[in-house]
Amino acid sequence: MKVANIAVKKIIMGKKQPRQHFDQDALHQLAGSIQEVGQLQPIIVKQIGENYQLIAGERRFRAVKRNNQSEIAAVILEEGVNDPTLRQIQLVENLQREDLNPLERALSIRAFIQENDLTKKEASHKLGVPRTTLTEWLNILDVDEKYRQEVIEHDSPLSLSHISIAKALVSRTGDPTKLKKLLDGVLQFKLSRSETKEVSEIIYRYLHISVDEAIGAILLRREHQKIVVKEKSNLLGNKNSPVKGLLKNLVNLSENIEGLIDKVARVEEGDQQDIIDEFLYIYQLLAIMIPSLNNQQLDQIIGKLKNS
Repeated sequence: MKVANIAVKKIIMGKKQPRQHFDQDALHQLAGSIQEVGQLQPIIVKQIGENYQLIAGERRFRAVKRNNQSEIAAVILEEGVNDPTLRQIQLVENLQREDLNPLERALSIRAFIQENDLTKKEASHKLGVPRTTLTEWLNILDVDEKYRQEVIEHDSPLSLSHISIAKALVSRTGDPTKLKKLLDGVLQFKLSRSETKEVSEIIYRYLHISVDEAIGAILLRREHQKIVVKEKSNLLGNKNSPVKGLLKNLVNLSENIEGLIDKVARVEEGDQQDIIDEFLYIYQLLAIMIPSLNNQQLDQIIGKLKNS
């Protein structure tokens, strides 16, 4: 290969460019940058007779054309370079520069694997990417188009990590319906990666719990954390208030219970009644201080909590 300035008009587009979508604002900024300080990175082309086939650097090529420049800096590959090698160069160059969105990247990698009859292990070696990372990148191709488009949206809560967690849950439980339900929950409630992981762990630990119930538990915890932060802040100036002291103890109790629940996979039948009795005792103590609790059934109170 060699590096040289070549005529822009002699460059022809390749048939299988990995990048399909171009942000026009970003392209405008790149064109302005090249006009201001020059082209810092050459494109990659393959010489074909008098012309040159574009292999990598389409954004730079478009930006230079937008500036009406007659020449562009390029790394020129010899005519003898075969198509599989060109495809590999294209992919590696785009992966290193992070020029592809997650869907374009996955489609390009899958095409590269199929064209060269590679295993994921072989492909990861040729592309210089860890096998686990390659697998996560390709997971986007195993979900519906709705979720694929969400992943490439800048303001969407859905990411490749969410899809990996959902696929792992399906694998662990053997229930493929859980994938859509979990991903829909991520979109509806903007679940973080850690929250989605917690939902998955709850479902796997308590197999009788549905995806909706597990998400409900995490949303309840999310709201409770807001209360905890607020009350801990209020307690700083009310250390001697008996009511605030009671609230502080209840907050600590709930946090301790959360920690213990994470460690308990199953409660034996004999222990269940003891736990319920203790819960009802606390409820009755609270009803002494808050008489309005006596006017509501316990299941109604719990129902309101769930709905909110």
